[in-house]
Amino acid sequence: MHHTIDKPSPWPHLVFRYGPDSYRPRLVRKDGYPLESRPNILPGKPPVTIVVGFISKGGIAFGSDSQMTKDSTKVLNSQKIFTIKFPCPGMTSEVLLAQSGFADIGAIVIDKLQTIAHKTKFDSWDVPIKAMKQVLREVRRELWENITMPNDTEEDRQKFFIRNNTSFLLGYYFTGDKPTTFVPHLYSFDLAMGHEIKAKNGVGILGSGGELAEFVMRSIDFSEFGFAQASVAAIYIIEQVKESNLYCSGRTQMSGIMAPAYKVRLPLVTELPRKRIEDTIELLSEREANLRTAFKREIDEVISEVVKKQKKSQ
Repeated sequence: MHHTIDKPSPWPHLVFRYGPDSYRPRLVRKDGYPLESRPNILPGKPPVTIVVGFISKGGIAFGSDSQMTKDSTKVLNSQKIFTIKFPCPGMTSEVLLAQSGFADIGAIVIDKLQTIAHKTKFDSWDVPIKAMKQVLREVRRELWENITMPNDTEEDRQKFFIRNNTSFLLGYYFTGDKPTTFVPHLYSFDLAMGHEIKAKNGVGILGSGGELAEFVMRSIDFSEFGFAQASVAAIYIIEQVKESNLYCSGRTQMSGIMAPAYKVRLPLVTELPRKRIEDTIELLSEREANLRTAFKREIDEVISEVVKKQKKSQ
């Protein structure tokens, strides 16, 4: 007869479960959902699936799906994008944080970051980055202290965090050289590495649908988009990924930070209402045929130009 033993973890809704044949415990929810890669997903593929973020002229836009998996049951309404508030002199500055990976670990990180943010003055451009790195160090330490074995190596430690990895995207504005200018910042983090990576070309992507999202985004120049255009683009990208990746589903979410106008001292997070997102998806779907026709027309023009060049060279 096989027996398992549950021991408390640092978090009330999680326990460390020891099995009769397991070398180390598994981190599980009290309802039995294991925080490990599911058997039907390649190792390292997170169950929280697609998050995109990018910087445009009009602001920073974040988009995500809302699928999370508990055991073999899909939950399609989980929140992936959050607002973290840091106090500034005489005001509060809002930072966007999105998560991809294990939702329970992500919730711990978000709660800790919000607690630190309330006590931390946002008086330097890298304050959110330092706060995030501090939180990830704390979570890694708390996890490892509860599952460590006498003969563990650094390789064992890294394998554990890769297997239970959770990633984050952090976006915000901070004042530039002049008090009336703001500079956008976009960085990714993950639990396994613990340090920040600056978004390449102002684009950040998380989750198992990332390769498809990158392919879709490769053909879009976001740099001159206004905030409304960036919002629609974020929704379009998530919808395209959901259409082709069965692990990406649920309602599309979109939040952003509008680039501050002249004399506006503080950028604030804007979360797109559910109805506006649904209307945008419906209109994008109606125009899909037009977009494909336009693309075909561009391809025909390319072919025509190639033929002309070939004739001139003969």
